[in-house]
Amino acid sequence: MMNSVLLDNQAQASIFGNAKLLEDIVDCEPHRFNGMGGGSVIATQTGSFCGIPSIHYSPNSNVNILSWSQMVQSGALVSYDVTHNQFKMSIKNETLVFKHVNGLYALTFSSQVYMTRDEQSQARMAVELQRRLAYPARSGVQHFLKSGAMSDVPIGSKAIELIDESIEHMQGKWTRKSPNYGFEVAGRTNVEKKTNVHADLMFVKPTIMKKGSTAPEKINFIISVSDFGLTIIKAIKSKGLGEVSNGIADILRIYRHHAWKFVSFRSDGEYNFENSFELLVDAPPHIPRGSGNHDGRFEERVRRIKDNIRAIQAGLPFHM
Repeated sequence: MMNSVLLDNQAQASIFGNAKLLEDIVDCEPHRFNGMGGGSVIATQTGSFCGIPSIHYSPNSNVNILSWSQMVQSGALVSYDVTHNQFKMSIKNETLVFKHVNGLYALTFSSQVYMTRDEQSQARMAVELQRRLAYPARSGVQHFLKSGAMSDVPIGSKAIELIDESIEHMQGKWTRKSPNYGFEVAGRTNVEKKTNVHADLMFVKPTIMKKGSTAPEKINFIISVSDFGLTIIKAIKSKGLGEVSNGIADILRIYRHHAWKFVSFRSDGEYNFENSFELLVDAPPHIPRGSGNHDGRFEERVRRIKDNIRAIQAGLPFHM
């Protein structure tokens, strides 16, 4: 739905989650929007769409909603085409056609609409380059080009910005050939985009102490694993309530960016996991793990991550 715009006759204001559809994005006073997938999002920026100003933008919104009433107030003329079951909106010398899709009326775009032919060619080249480099982040590809680490590559920065972050990058080495542990890989057509997320805390003990400290200060991480095998590790400053809450929010934001919905978030009933969900907006149901409801597949995967990191740390030729 991120490349579609929904025409909503109940919405009081317009809000987009895809910044690529907007122009002239500027900061604004924070606005909370309720009813977004049963929850709420906060928008701190606005932009224009097809010349229509004051479209709110929130990266946490998984849909792009165009308010009927706002469009009419902006001077748009909306008509219904009975023959083709679609709405036509005329505004600023443009006509937008919202076609019926699964009970909704949507205007669907391809990201290529916003690229020249040369930029389309560069974007395809950038995707192939990302694949050949074993899926670094999009920002990593930009760094390779800007720093001069790679030369004679005819790809501009705009072309890289227009490509989506790959799920292969998010999954990392899991996309390579590996034993089947019962996880499904995101992107397959037979996978419903709903998942449980299993999380745990990991502590890495530095081999040296800070000056004036009597004991080494542990480095804290949140490890999360989804039903389909996506593993996200988030560093946090401490295991305090605020840090755990912000870490979980960052992890959930990554899933929502790729349009995944949550069945539940499962973790041990400690380390402020349970209390942190009271601070989150639109949080999934939290199910604390306890005796009798552990899942061996995920426990084994988290344990292997911890063991690998500690083994690497022990074998380093320098102190952390």
